[in-house]
Amino acid sequence: MIAGDLRGRIDRVWDVFWSGGISNPLEVIEQISYLMFLRRLDDIQAAKESEALVTDRPIESPIYTPRTQHLRWSRFKDLGDGETMLALVRDEVFPWLRELGGEGSTYSHHMGGARFTIPTANLLTKVVDMLDGLLDDEDLVGHDTKGDLYEYMLCKIAKAGQNGQFRTPRHIIQLMVEMMAPGPGDTICDPACGTAGFLVASAAYLERTYGDDLLNPAVREHFDHRMFHGFDFDKTMLRIGSMNMLLHEVEAPDIRYRDSLAQSAAGDAGRYSLILANPPFAGSLDYETTAEDLLAIVKTKKTELLFLALFLRLLKPGGRAAVIAPEGVLFGSQKANKDLRKLLVEGHKLDAVVKLPRGVFKPYAGVSAAILFFTRTDSGGTDDVWFYEVTADGWSLDDKRTPLLPEEKLGPVPLAALDEAEHTKNNLPDVLRRWNARLGSERRRARTEQSFCVPKADVAANGYDLSLNRYKESIHAETERRPHRRHGLDGGPKYGTEEDDGEAWDFFISYTGVNQAWAEWIAWQLEDAHYRVLIQAWDFVPGSDWMFKMEQGITRSRRMIAVLSSAYLTSVYGGQEWRTVRAADPQGFARKLLPIRIEECERPGPLHTVVGFDLFGLEPRTASAYLLEQVRHCLLGRAKPTNEPRFPAPSRPTPPIAEPALPSAADSPSVISPLTMDNLVSRQDLLIRLARKLYRSNLLDVIFIDLGRAIVTVHDFPDDVATDRQNLSASTGFVVGIRTRTDLSL
Repeated sequence: MIAGDLRGRIDRVWDVFWSGGISNPLEVIEQISYLMFLRRLDDIQAAKESEALVTDRPIESPIYTPRTQHLRWSRFKDLGDGETMLALVRDEVFPWLRELGGEGSTYSHHMGGARFTIPTANLLTKVVDMLDGLLDDEDLVGHDTKGDLYEYMLCKIAKAGQNGQFRTPRHIIQLMVEMMAPGPGDTICDPACGTAGFLVASAAYLERTYGDDLLNPAVREHFDHRMFHGFDFDKTMLRIGSMNMLLHEVEAPDIRYRDSLAQSAAGDAGRYSLILANPPFAGSLDYETTAEDLLAIVKTKKTELLFLALFLRLLKPGGRAAVIAPEGVLFGSQKANKDLRKLLVEGHKLDAVVKLPRGVFKPYAGVSAAILFFTRTDSGGTDDVWFYEVTADGWSLDDKRTPLLPEEKLGPVPLAALDEAEHTKNNLPDVLRRWNARLGSERRRARTEQSFCVPKADVAANGYDLSLNRYKESIHAETERRPHRRHGLDGGPKYGTEEDDGEAWDFFISYTGVNQAWAEWIAWQLEDAHYRVLIQAWDFVPGSDWMFKMEQGITRSRRMIAVLSSAYLTSVYGGQEWRTVRAADPQGFARKLLPIRIEECERPGPLHTVVGFDLFGLEPRTASAYLLEQVRHCLLGRAKPTNEPRFPAPSRPTPPIAEPALPSAADSPSVISPLTMDNLVSRQDLLIRLARKLYRSNLLDVIFIDLGRAIVTVHDFPDDVATDRQNLSASTGFVVGIRTRTDLSL
């Protein structure tokens, strides 16, 4: 949002345009955007020059060449003569600007229609001076200034209520992007892109999260040319959106003119893996002007329903969407509303409904809205629908929209942690945390809470009503019983009744005393993600029976995390705990035992066969994200990648340049040394290749895999002896498997 003093300065720029003869508000926005864009290009070039000076390297991808240096903002703003500056900007700067993105690029296509309409040298001089001072303000540097400007201009021209074209607040966009967590393999689309706010935020998230991956030329090429797609039927918005993407270093986004509801989506059907959008709410279309493929999904004239049908059409199977919809879509009683909601629940996978507070779009519109999260499956898949009621987004909900907290505590990913009182002013970090726990502890939250899950059967029984108030329950004081305090449940201090459920905890953490710091860190990350954790350091309080508590933790927790270290593996209590859990789930189908190594150490016996992971050697933030990701895999029972895997192109061996030399006897050793099992247990393909190689080389007849000693032992026994498994087991004591020539001939 733009601060009050900056609003006043922008008002003065507006007044200068008005007095200079330009009163069309969209024309004012466009001309200011062009000038701000030129200033930003100069800033980027200056940063590149500074970097080149420090590194003593040539400027990488310069915006201005020696022949175009005179077209820079810093040069023409100080010309002194207004008429000379007007001629230069009109006759040289603007023609250069229209061709900046390169011939055939989306940017140059839209900028081809750009017009410089400032009529006088006096007006241009005043505007350049005022914008130069405005953009030097620290409150605007580094922000999406064009988007902020457009947001404020829409307020001034009061168009939001007429055409539904108002900008989504940046913190709401960031929340949706963080919840969807786009990856380098995604193909992202906003069919009503406006100034491209969702695409810009997605690009920033990818740069921040996958910076190393984007150094790969193939990944970067996808990022620059095929990842981002935006449609709009307002050519001014297309130009502003294209400038916005180029300023955020996306070279060639697909930003194009398209009336998304009137034109058939056949050419783009099933193309995108992620859709982020806030389509126009108000309005209706005639059937004659609506694309037939959308009417085939839902028979309606309402644009908000048609856009939802369009999103399903554009998504590929397995593709995800986070889109803002007016509240009427959630509970409307008309047949089209019910049919579309039923389609989302029964035909695809409806993941979540996040209700936004009324006033989140003020001062441009006072509509009530929600964010819908769904996945296209074409075969159903809805289990529980997660609901969250956002009551505060960090700003006041009146027309002023003033921040309620310091800047470092605003947004879904604040720089500083929020306490309970601050949570009442900014719910967005809690939305993100609880979204990540929706498959775990969130399913056990009561419907009196701020967030909860509703089974699909309940949604169907209520006519597929998706309004949160339909399912939210109130607490009646006369029916409450006196609670007792229970620590470590559902993410921190919790109040419950004596009749606890049979499984009191999601995780019991087993560790030895020297690793208490690690155990507490792991427990804190899990509780912060709203899992219920039992850890001796917090829950074994004075006066409690620690042996009973320990047994209770093992038997009443869904999972046990074993914090593995050399000290833990030699601990009597630690060994007893993990063996007890392993015995309760010997095949691992319930995934009750989750080993986590905090240092390099061997995993003896059965611990070798249980899949775990390592946390040592990672940065704290990376370790936290990795921990929660692996925990989700454990609870889901499937470690599916978040993005579609790349097609595995077959590799071809490079032919030798010269004739290979004849191998000598030294290249074929007759003695094979034992191999360590550190990697072979987890990499069975290496073991299989070893067996095949030995068999085909006629080196031996039988292979024994000695897991007890953590080595691969090779014995040369005749086939008739190999058939006597008991004798061989008795003779070696460690025989786990036998492969004869017959077994290896596959």
